[in-house]
Amino acid sequence: ARLAALERRLDERLEMTERTMRQLVLQPAPSALSAMRASGPAMSVDFGKTPVAPPRPGDRESPGFDSFDQAEALDECSAAPPAAPLPSEITTHQRSLLVDAKNRFALHASVWDAAFFIGSPQLTCSDSFVVAALLLVNIIVLVVFLGIVYYVFAQENYTAELVQRLEQWRINFGHNVKYYDGNTMTSLTQRVCSPDVYQVEMSGHISNLVHEIREYIGERSIFNGPSLVTVSLLLWALTVVTDISQIWDLSRALRSLPKADTTMIGLADSDEQSLMMTSIGQGRTAWLFCVILFRTVSSCCLWFLGSRFLCLYSISVADILLNALALEIVLKIDEALFILAPWRVKTLISRLEPLPSPPRCCRAGARDLRQYVLLAMVLTSVSIGSITALERVRATILEANATLCSGEQDFVYSMDAFLMVYTSESNPLGASASQIARFGHVQAVRETMYPETVPMFTRGSATVPHTMAVRFPISPLEEVKKRESWDIAQSSAGLQSATGLLCSDTLALTLDTSRF
Repeated sequence: ARLAALERRLDERLEMTERTMRQLVLQPAPSALSAMRASGPAMSVDFGKTPVAPPRPGDRESPGFDSFDQAEALDECSAAPPAAPLPSEITTHQRSLLVDAKNRFALHASVWDAAFFIGSPQLTCSDSFVVAALLLVNIIVLVVFLGIVYYVFAQENYTAELVQRLEQWRINFGHNVKYYDGNTMTSLTQRVCSPDVYQVEMSGHISNLVHEIREYIGERSIFNGPSLVTVSLLLWALTVVTDISQIWDLSRALRSLPKADTTMIGLADSDEQSLMMTSIGQGRTAWLFCVILFRTVSSCCLWFLGSRFLCLYSISVADILLNALALEIVLKIDEALFILAPWRVKTLISRLEPLPSPPRCCRAGARDLRQYVLLAMVLTSVSIGSITALERVRATILEANATLCSGEQDFVYSMDAFLMVYTSESNPLGASASQIARFGHVQAVRETMYPETVPMFTRGSATVPHTMAVRFPISPLEEVKKRESWDIAQSSAGLQSATGLLCSDTLALTLDTSRF
């Protein structure tokens, strides 16, 4: 009974010692060693076995102690708690737990990863042919898209040439008297530069450009177009970096696989439903690294051209959002094409166990170099796109806006046969937009548009509408076109012929025209 009690207590002390050594990464601290030595030379510890005391002189049958008091004394001596580990030891232990000692890479449902098994014995010839065709389609789509982006979308649209064309438009059309609007008493430039106030009957693209410039610049310093482009660049960079990280993991896993003459795939030891790749052939390794090289180059080209596309192609806020979504869709073409892959390929990828890969950090204090490189690439891409391209675009569109809408807008001009220029104010009365809206001619057109707004007048026993516009019962279209080119004398004579009265009596006696 005494021996059994001693063995139980020694088991408890052994468990405590093992826990302490695990916390110290299997390197016992001096305090733990001193606690073990304090139990005396009579105790020995063998991990994984039942501890027993060595035989003493005079013992013949079983090891033990002369008295229970000696066992208690040994128990009290060995029960001394170990000293707490130092902070540096705790930090080292915590870092060691974070070392990626069992890093594994799982193949994804992608045409790129399906190319891993082209020509594999597990697939039929038709399966390999379909996978190769899907891989070829993926490559062609990427090449075509890269060419379109490079030659069309990645070119800078907002340059000094645009500013020169806008200046020519303002000289040739913006202030030409041909495009003067008598209803609003404004030049075409005034209407284009005030899209929220006036509607233009021509040069709609110029008016849209002014609207996009003001949305892009914004009234607030942060919530504007450049900030949206910066966020889009960051999201696009993170999307591409995710793809590059997967390529990196796949290449490391391929390098760690044992090399052989042929690729060997068998049943996994842990699960009979799972497959495990035990070795890879030299030829398949070379083929896969060629695929990885092309995939890496295409991802980097997409990163660069996509960033230029977001920065330089459009300043429309809606277009920037749609462009960012379109770029992400192009990067996921391989996953979309994988839907057409044969059933055997999908089953093989889903049942294949993750490939073993060497740890990213070989010791607790090592730095994960890859993450630092990827972080530097993301920050560099976003910084170059935000500082260089955006500032250049912003400066150009500010100059374009000044070319269109700065200076004097309230004038029109005409030229004679000698190219002599004659100018006049487009609004010589200085009337505001609200005042012009109450002019008689504007009211006459409005009443013609909405007959229910015309006031009624009682003449004798009849109630007739009191309209301000003159209607022609016969050939109205020809008469209306004719009066558009009349001068003051012709307009006066035409008004007298239409009403049957002299010009001096028309405004005073005719009910329709007296409302003017």
